Amino acid sequence: MLLSICRDKRLDAVAAFVLVICYILKTIQPSKGRHDKSPDGKVVPKRVRYLPSKIPFLGNSIELLMNSARMHDWITDHMLPLAGEPFMLRLPGKADLMFLSKPEHLEQVLQVQCGNFPKSQHIHNVYFDLLGNSIVTSNGEVWKRQRRILLNLLNAQALKENVTPIVHKYVEQLRQLFENAATMNKPVDVFHLVHCFTLDVIADVGFGTDMKLLQGHNQAFAKAMDESQYIISTRFEQPDGVWKLKRWLHLGNENKLRHAVDIINDHIMRHISNAIQRHQDNLKAKKSSTKVEELRNDIVSATLVTQVANEVVNPVELRDLAVATLIAGRDTSADALSWLFYMLSENPRVGTELRSELITHVPRLATDATYVPTIDELHEVRYLDATIRELLRILPPGPLIGTHCIRDTMFPDGTFVPKNTDMGLAFYTTGRLTSVWGDDAFEFKPERFLDTTTDDVCRMPSSKFCAFSAGPRTCVGRNLAYIEMKLAIAIIWSRFDLVLEPGQAKPAYSQGITLGMQTPLLMRGHSAIILTMLKAYVLSGIISTALIVALYRANKSKDTKGKRAILLPNTLPVLGNAIELAANAPRMHDWLADQFVLTNGEPFLVRLPGKEDIMFIAKPEHLEAVLKTQIDIFPKSEYIHDVFSDVLGDGIVVTNGEMWRRQRNVFVGLFSSRALHEHMTPIVQKYLVQLVAILLDAAASNKCLDVFDLLQRYTFDVFGEIGFGATLHSMDGACQPFAKAMDEAQYLAGKRFKQPMWFWKLRRWLNVGDEKTLKAHICVMNEHVMAMIADAIARRRYRAENKPTNGSTAPFDKDIVSIVLDKMESSENAVDLIEIRNIAIASIIAGRNTTSDCMGWLFHLLSQNPNAEAKLRTELWTKIEPLRTDKHYIPTAAEVNRVPYLEACIREVLRLYPPAPLITTHCIEDTQFLDGTFVPANTDIGIALFSCGRLTSVWGDDALEFKPERFLDNETGKIIPMTATKFAAFSAGPRICIGQSLAFVETKIVIASIVARVEMTPASNQKVAYTQGISLGMMEPLMMQLKEVDV
Repeated sequence: MLLSICRDKRLDAVAAFVLVICYILKTIQPSKGRHDKSPDGKVVPKRVRYLPSKIPFLGNSIELLMNSARMHDWITDHMLPLAGEPFMLRLPGKADLMFLSKPEHLEQVLQVQCGNFPKSQHIHNVYFDLLGNSIVTSNGEVWKRQRRILLNLLNAQALKENVTPIVHKYVEQLRQLFENAATMNKPVDVFHLVHCFTLDVIADVGFGTDMKLLQGHNQAFAKAMDESQYIISTRFEQPDGVWKLKRWLHLGNENKLRHAVDIINDHIMRHISNAIQRHQDNLKAKKSSTKVEELRNDIVSATLVTQVANEVVNPVELRDLAVATLIAGRDTSADALSWLFYMLSENPRVGTELRSELITHVPRLATDATYVPTIDELHEVRYLDATIRELLRILPPGPLIGTHCIRDTMFPDGTFVPKNTDMGLAFYTTGRLTSVWGDDAFEFKPERFLDTTTDDVCRMPSSKFCAFSAGPRTCVGRNLAYIEMKLAIAIIWSRFDLVLEPGQAKPAYSQGITLGMQTPLLMRGHSAIILTMLKAYVLSGIISTALIVALYRANKSKDTKGKRAILLPNTLPVLGNAIELAANAPRMHDWLADQFVLTNGEPFLVRLPGKEDIMFIAKPEHLEAVLKTQIDIFPKSEYIHDVFSDVLGDGIVVTNGEMWRRQRNVFVGLFSSRALHEHMTPIVQKYLVQLVAILLDAAASNKCLDVFDLLQRYTFDVFGEIGFGATLHSMDGACQPFAKAMDEAQYLAGKRFKQPMWFWKLRRWLNVGDEKTLKAHICVMNEHVMAMIADAIARRRYRAENKPTNGSTAPFDKDIVSIVLDKMESSENAVDLIEIRNIAIASIIAGRNTTSDCMGWLFHLLSQNPNAEAKLRTELWTKIEPLRTDKHYIPTAAEVNRVPYLEACIREVLRLYPPAPLITTHCIEDTQFLDGTFVPANTDIGIALFSCGRLTSVWGDDALEFKPERFLDNETGKIIPMTATKFAAFSAGPRICIGQSLAFVETKIVIASIVARVEMTPASNQKVAYTQGISLGMMEPLMMQLKEVDV
């Protein structure tokens, strides 16, 4: 709980006498935990300094009273000269109080040793009348249960589908109030308005209730919230016995507090009752088969979802959680917004830069007075994010939080914390330490949060940037706070130039739970000049600028260092290589291979209007640099993310950093060796029985069959069970709309590469043409994927609730949803259904498309190379005898691994037709390969894996021929080991394909089982061409005439 200590007010004589007696009683007690060594006797602890006491018996209470109005600055004054080293206070009648601010100390208290530092009983007692047993003041099971409820309420899916539209609604009302005031040239109390805005938002999110604060309603409730927090904070100025006595006698502020809490309870319980009634009515309607609209998630529904079976909902606990949610949801965001508007008005350079960035990235803010941008649009405005973070650094809404040490503890630097010490974590001071933030720590400089190389927002540990606390108690609502602040700042600051009203005093912070303002913040808004000046010119300006940039880029020399990549000779002025690229779109990968023939494998540049230059590489030594030795310089590009984000979201295929590492860990868990052996291989074999039966039936009836389509259905069924524990029945004809939607979505997203970005984004915004079709396919995909995720979650919950009673354990959930949920829950992160969806889509594409593509191309090549097919069949019959004698036999992984020629055939097809023929990265700084090839910063890199496998300089003059023998040692007959940058079908380095082991096992078992029994001949007029999607599929059906092999 936040600690607010003392106000400028004298104690009466009785209180002073009580203080003296309490202090004497405390000082005559034996001191515990003040020994010279830590409990293990090995390390001499570092004793924390006490501030000198000026008056005997009273400790530091007088100095504290004198500085109560500037409490957080007073703490900073004592810590700054000693680089944030902690200090102790003695207060009569209370435990010693230690203040901390160094990031390494906060990390120990909030993360590493958080079990030693729970919320104190004293904090709980002080705030109990207002907050009860809420998440803010509780520990243990109560805290865990309420945190789960809030995580459910504010998960990523809820934020996107429920919360953001609510914020949009109220931010538009807020804009209208600012516009009315600007039109009438009247000042507004910004502090009051934004508090009404955030309370309207959190009430709607939490209870589905419009409190209409922005319209002037329910002001008594808002006033009661303010007054109750203020009175509660005054309790810290008094010995507990004094305020408890006044509460018992209903005297003074304690009587006012009682009335304020009654008003709060009356409003809260009415909202809770209404929410419960809506849920009961909805449930009755569903039972009576009446068609009803699904209720939006709120605190009541989140509580019902997360409660244990047969557990009765406790209305008192629901009330406590609701009050804490309203206070946190209103005050923290509103305080931050108020301070940010003030700081922007006081720092015109920052204000001008922010407005310029907003208009540049979201032009409609300048041309449409009522436009409310999306969060995705504002995500591109990095300076907005940096400005908010800088405000939260220097003026955190929670400036001081309190914990209590329950056992003797020592930090790694030797700092010793005795048992029963109260802790004040001074976040306000942390953000101002020059030892952490530099000599300009007191200046408002958003640039400190921007990477000077990439312009991305710098990620910092939560113990350094601690505005939302850290560790298990990290603020659950931080994402909601960011959404509110980004939208409010974007809407208001882009359109209104806010200046302080003449005579407005410099705001001073309040002494409540959060860092509010003591007085109104009166500001006068004037329409920003940019609105009236840009409206007529913004469109023509964008077009003119794009043309100038294109002309400049077409003629400039990008570097003077090293060996430059070859610029294709047929590059046109302005249009670059766009015409040639469009003409060769259907055979894109062959066209790239043709260029590498001309350059003898050396890199070459392609120029496209409105885009960065693209450098294509194929030589193994260049792949080594990009994918391994210099990988940090070549992350996935933002452009690729934009192109595929509608289909893949923030999936592993298009992300970098922490998101990529987290998702990769999920896949590592899914594709472990044990899981491959015990779980996956039996599934591959199970569905293969059905696949072989279908093929044999077609052979017996002398029918042509689309083998590629059948293989896709097979891999779909396999991965449906591996990834989701689901039986999809795709080979039986089910799930075809889902499969078709996936194929079409990838194809349409791939077509975006042929178009300028603004063109397809405009079509997406207008919802026309291919973009409209793509959106429809994505809806189908999402519907099926979310249904599979929901089923997996339900099965997981059922297993957890029906564990065996005989001591044995329930079967382990090995599907991808369970693995993701386990990892999210173990890290106490919110269950993010959007991220699970993104992981699921990426895994389906990888698990279904890449393997089926490989097998499809192999059957095609074997039909074109009968000698290779005959040799493979003979090897299979020789090494796996049952394949020749038993037409129903399915080989094991161990058996197929004994056939080197089988693996050689698979590697040969992967060389010629890699499932991922082109992968892209982006160079973020000037770099040079070992052979001198220079890569300028901001160059997009195309790693042409299709071309890699066809370089004659690497594979010889027969590189275009299908010769599995090139992978076999002539003497031993075993597979020749090759570097991942030469045989790059699975990429290389940290991003190497995690599922390659499954792909090899599945492909080997399937190819062995089919080739040993069935001979395939292409149908007449069979056309074979690859698609333009994420993977190298087949454009046309692979029609084959099947014949059962005579053994």
